[in-house]
Amino acid sequence: MNWKAVLPARKAVKGALMPPKFSNPTALGLASFALSLTVLSFANLGWMGAAPAIALAVFFGGIVEIGVGFAELFTGNTFAMTVFGAFGAFWIVFGGCLYAMTNSWLPKEAFAGLLTFFPFAWLIITLIFLVATFRLAKALVWIFVTLTILWILLIASQVTGSAMLFKVFGWESLLCAATAWYLLAAIIINGAFGSEVLPIGGYVPPPAKR
Repeated sequence: MNWKAVLPARKAVKGALMPPKFSNPTALGLASFALSLTVLSFANLGWMGAAPAIALAVFFGGIVEIGVGFAELFTGNTFAMTVFGAFGAFWIVFGGCLYAMTNSWLPKEAFAGLLTFFPFAWLIITLIFLVATFRLAKALVWIFVTLTILWILLIASQVTGSAMLFKVFGWESLLCAATAWYLLAAIIINGAFGSEVLPIGGYVPPPAKR
């Protein structure tokens, strides 16, 4: 990744300054994901109530990530557009279902599979994203590896009814959030310094065949 491209480059024209180039929308998307998942993990571990986590999931995790997905259209980054657009929709749907369930808007039967088959569908798309990251920065690989494990632990905890597995899921989701925090910090800090202060493990293509 060319970190100089992240900096607000300006060009002097007739004694004036041209407006800066578009910033990197990926940073905001990562902030949205990391913060929403961190707070939701706190709620799952019983450290705080669910209301702030649900609200954050819908408004910051959902609406903001969808906006970032649209912004990625202008960067030509199909991977980032799809990831943020998809997970933005996830946060809105999941947060909305949790809110409706806690307020008994619908019978419990309407939410059957919310924590089993629903995350299984997201496990499928996460695996697709994971394979794509093998051509990208290693920091991205770790985000999707931990996210894959997160879905598996959530499903397993619900199928088995194991409180211990659900607690492990809560801690592992914090680990997943930490990987997103790291990449966010790398984009912000490396962009500010104009060099790779925090390594992200950029992809190194294999040697050409002779």
